Amino acid sequence: MSEKFHQSFEETSVAQQEVLDADLYTAFEKLFFEDYEYLEGDKRERENQKKSFFENEIENPVLDYPLLENFDFETRESELVALKETALQHSDPVVTQVYRWRINEQIAQLRMLRAAKEGNDRRFGRYSRFIYGTPSEEIFQYDLSKVRGVVEVAQRSGDDERIKASEWLLEHVDLNKVDTATISDGLLKKEKDTTEKLNAEQILELFEQAIATLQLTDWKVVTDENRRTVSASQEQKTVYLPKDISRTKQKVESLIAHELGTHAQRREHGERSKLRLLGLGLDRYVKGEEGVATYEQHKIEGADEYAGFLGHLAGSLAHGVDGTKRNFRDVFEILCQYNIARIKTSTGEDRVKKAKDASWNTCVRAFRGTTCTSPGNAFTKDIVYREGNIGVYDLINANSNEVHRFMVGKYDPTNDRHVWVLDQLGITEEDIERLEKGEEVADET
Repeated sequence: MSEKFHQSFEETSVAQQEVLDADLYTAFEKLFFEDYEYLEGDKRERENQKKSFFENEIENPVLDYPLLENFDFETRESELVALKETALQHSDPVVTQVYRWRINEQIAQLRMLRAAKEGNDRRFGRYSRFIYGTPSEEIFQYDLSKVRGVVEVAQRSGDDERIKASEWLLEHVDLNKVDTATISDGLLKKEKDTTEKLNAEQILELFEQAIATLQLTDWKVVTDENRRTVSASQEQKTVYLPKDISRTKQKVESLIAHELGTHAQRREHGERSKLRLLGLGLDRYVKGEEGVATYEQHKIEGADEYAGFLGHLAGSLAHGVDGTKRNFRDVFEILCQYNIARIKTSTGEDRVKKAKDASWNTCVRAFRGTTCTSPGNAFTKDIVYREGNIGVYDLINANSNEVHRFMVGKYDPTNDRHVWVLDQLGITEEDIERLEKGEEVADET
């Protein structure tokens, strides 16, 4: 197969400025969706579940997925299958392969959402692991080293609540077999901004200014009362801000670098490259995407820790990396005791409330798409933030040449297969320079 790919590359390299997938990309963009967007719930219903869960009226919450109610799974899958058949006829075998991989992933996402609607946790978990992978045992051990560090500090604190929580963690989580020797600490350090926080209106204005400055086509920013975190939707070309958001200017600038400077710009650059699929991403690009985005965020606000700690810890505990698979309630109890042991600035009911709220939010993200009752079945997307961030730091600290190509589009620079594809198609750092000058590739004719 490699000889066939090499031969095709030789035949097409003379026309490097041509778009290789114009028609395929136009068709794929119409069918594209982001799975996690469809796992959002009604704010009022989720709050009711949270209240019942906190009061121990229910063992596990029932998460609603209203956006799946009228989703036409059959039509969308048949259209994706038809597009894959078209891609298989493409003259360039590299283009054929990347579209086959990407469409297969989108079909898997579709079937995962169907499993969520049907309440089939086992099927949902299987597809989630296929798409986003399983948590790294090595990084999970690194997570546990952080938990152990919090436990050790809490035990010396003289604070009865924190001491009690730390003792609970020692009893319920094995923190004795922690080896962090293979995870290096090359984190960017910055002085934290302690100035007054900006309000939602001011933050919205800064995002709108950034969209204009970066010349992001058709992008917009809106506030949404159902959102708890800042997020960018590629499907809608929209950045969503929580309605009551409040952040320092440094934090806002770092979020802009993450959401617009990375997610949106990689979309724009990819769509203007010779492989437009880079606009919506090669298959399983998300780990690299979030790795680059969180690194860009750290460049502005600094970091004392790699990104995504709690999300990775929750996913690992749910999946049972340590040999014990857990459901929503099981993971929540561990995270809640960790947060109580960690929080220094509050006491009593205030500390417990903060710990419960933080643990609830993490668990909802980890178990969205499931019934929350089946140990070992969770939505593993949130593991990519930490694993991607560590992977990107490793590339940068190793002075990898791949760093110069980070912004060419949506691919995972830590994925050897993705690097191979870009090399085969001759997509290099020079493409970034050309894009910055406003030059675009020509449509293939």
